[in-house]
Amino acid sequence: MNPPVVVRPLPLDKVENARSAFRALSSQFVRDHPESPYKDYVGAAASNDAVLDRQVKAFQLYAPYVTDGMQILDWGCRHAPDSCMLKTVYPHVTISGCDTMNDDFSTFHDYAGLNFTTLNHTYELPYDDAHFDAVISGGVLEHVAFEYESLKEVWRVLKDGGLFFITFLPNSRSWSENLSRLIGSMNGHNRTYSLSETRAMLLRRGFSLETSGYHQIFPTLGKSASDNMFRKMYAGLTVPLNRPLEHVPVLRSVASNLYLVVRKVNCL
Repeated sequence: MNPPVVVRPLPLDKVENARSAFRALSSQFVRDHPESPYKDYVGAAASNDAVLDRQVKAFQLYAPYVTDGMQILDWGCRHAPDSCMLKTVYPHVTISGCDTMNDDFSTFHDYAGLNFTTLNHTYELPYDDAHFDAVISGGVLEHVAFEYESLKEVWRVLKDGGLFFITFLPNSRSWSENLSRLIGSMNGHNRTYSLSETRAMLLRRGFSLETSGYHQIFPTLGKSASDNMFRKMYAGLTVPLNRPLEHVPVLRSVASNLYLVVRKVNCL
């Protein structure tokens, strides 16, 4: 098995281009779809710096592994923030997207040149074997009905040596996740993960590890911060702290999310 590859962080100008593009698209969506049930959810990236920063920082974790010309699947893409940022930084990637929902997110999908497919099966993906160079899973794996079968499908549609990017995977030790459960909030996830168990699970499913870790110590409060002065102040104060605290050994273990970059292994 080959050792993990060494990658360099994205240049800051490319990060800022991705940030600006996604903010602008979010603002445009709100203007063009004032009656959409997702107006506040999507618009939070335009009005709450913490929400925007959260998405951009997750993008930075895996984007250095991407190269122009790749075929990429944005699995469970919804409004496809990852695809939009990827297209900004890597204009020659080809991106397919899929989700169980088929709402009007054309503002984002058109920008990314996304070839979107509505999923009609619980876990099967409507793509050929070994079709993609990479698959993105941003806050998806914890929601699928059949985890094992879904991972088999991701492995199937990846080329040999293809990459699987996982972000926003809920951490079982997260202080905010466990606080939500303690107070009976509906914001918690039904399925959470530990980093060591997730690494072992992916290894058993035919993947080798490139890198992994924790991200987002403080919750963003999402759209609720946009119209509340104190919540917005909290979000503004905690945004700059997330990245440095993610490198503190004890604190990072109680972050909200896990991330992993893994590679498909085929021993045949």
